Amino acid sequence: MVRKYQYITDYKTALSVLENFSKSDYLFLDTEVYIQDIRKLDYQNDKVRLIQIGNNKEVFLFDIFELKPYLDYILPSLKELLENKGIIGHYLNFDIKFLIGNFGIYPKIVFDTFIAGKLLYPNLQSYSLSYLYHYLTKKTLDKTEQNSDWGALELSEKQLDYAYKDITVLQEIFPILQSEINSLPKPNLKLSGDLSKTFKIYHPVFLTELYLTPFFAQLELKGISIDIESINSLERSIKKRYSEIYYQFYRNERLRLDRQEELKNWLQKKFNIKLKNSVVSEKEVNKISEEKVRDILLEFLTLKRSLNKIEELKKYSKGNKIFPVIKQVASQTGRIYITEPNIQNIPKKLKGIIKAKNGKKLIIADYSQIELRIASEYAKEERMINAFKEGKDLHRFTASLIFNKDYKDITDDERKKAKAVNFGLIYGMNYKTLREYLYGFGVNITESEAKQFIEKFFKSYPKFKDWQDRVKVKLKNKGRLTVYSLFGRRMFVKKFNDAINYPIQGTGSDIFKLALGIFINKAKGENFEIKNLVHDEIVVEVEEEKADYMANLLKESMEKAGSIILKNVPVKVDIKIAKSWSEK
Repeated sequence: MVRKYQYITDYKTALSVLENFSKSDYLFLDTEVYIQDIRKLDYQNDKVRLIQIGNNKEVFLFDIFELKPYLDYILPSLKELLENKGIIGHYLNFDIKFLIGNFGIYPKIVFDTFIAGKLLYPNLQSYSLSYLYHYLTKKTLDKTEQNSDWGALELSEKQLDYAYKDITVLQEIFPILQSEINSLPKPNLKLSGDLSKTFKIYHPVFLTELYLTPFFAQLELKGISIDIESINSLERSIKKRYSEIYYQFYRNERLRLDRQEELKNWLQKKFNIKLKNSVVSEKEVNKISEEKVRDILLEFLTLKRSLNKIEELKKYSKGNKIFPVIKQVASQTGRIYITEPNIQNIPKKLKGIIKAKNGKKLIIADYSQIELRIASEYAKEERMINAFKEGKDLHRFTASLIFNKDYKDITDDERKKAKAVNFGLIYGMNYKTLREYLYGFGVNITESEAKQFIEKFFKSYPKFKDWQDRVKVKLKNKGRLTVYSLFGRRMFVKKFNDAINYPIQGTGSDIFKLALGIFINKAKGENFEIKNLVHDEIVVEVEEEKADYMANLLKESMEKAGSIILKNVPVKVDIKIAKSWSEK
């Protein structure tokens, strides 16, 4: 049998091939790894068996086990190649973590066909290499050997052929994806750099996402420091208060608060509150007429949520670190989601667990009212745009229009109502959903008041109504729409609320990710650790003596990203230097 690839087991051939690869602009890459426990990947101790590398014509399989005696000779050339050439692969998050963990090799100029597929085709049922390959070419890819024994003394011809085919698939689908990307409509702006030059792609969303791909892999591998002593201390105090409330209700009402059915029956019997959901939430508790009972039950739910979060954090912690999974493109809108554990939804009471180590400080930076700023530009609502230009607090400004009062005379309660109205109505809520939404802000209004709020909001900001009416007509006529963020992120929608929501949330993701990319680029060579990424907020740990400098760098990066995408609305970044995230 004549092989279509070259299987490399001696170091002289390896060095010769690596030298020849230096003539290529980009390379196709994959790895096969001997994994001891598939449920628990270990990027240092699980060993890379094969590194498959190809150019546009040839494929070479480097057997790392066979080459092990010569790795000291080969690794400098391999590192130089993979860190400075463009790398094309599928789900490179996996390969990059193993390359870093096994060899200290960190590719930075990458084209990930997994990320490109998610951005181009947001509604596919799978983004595996075999599924994407079939979707693009109607051909099949046999993945049977994927779970074979890659630690075997000798690899079989089937294993080698499988490893070779993964590279040929990448060679085949890359030009298809490249062409699809470059055929997309894009905004009138240009991002330049190594990614664009290497892969000949020009769409800013793809360039931003691909720039961040290696960074997220590295962040997952490095982990995020948390204060385990604070977690244990908080757990003790929260459990104490939790027990006090629990036994107080049991003594007084014979009610076990951790039994959902008992709690639901009690709410219905005592307060005539009927629940549709299986779990009692703050929304239902807010309907309790007795203030004292309502407040203590809300506190109990908060404590319970905090204990659940502590349990999750401790489950995934290793010493003073967690190693979360970062879902870079978790939804069509491009939001980043962090799981195992989710540190984006840490309750306020627990935020102190993210704190700066000795000799360091936290920089906490977040965009102020960014989604409203995006919405005003998207809808071209001049009145709202001007309010932002004048530096006004938009919730207070909207309250002045809804309640027909001077801006300076608006009360905190009126501002709270206007805040809910602002966020509710830019996303197309009707009077019923707006009323429910207001409950989440602790505001109880009648349906008649909700209708009045909607009428006054759209009278004050007519461009929003015009935009939403146009969307309703298009959806009615077509049943499905393609919508775009202001950065050119393409999204497909069938529902009205999604058609209104996605372009705004998608633009928010674009601004956030572009800001993160700009900051990473500006902060090259600086010592910093990302502590959290929460949709419009970046938390960074830096050296104490560099805190002011790095805070300005982060603020400038976030403002720069905002000004690139939003042409008419100024962005505002609130920044704080602190010892703990709880100080924000």
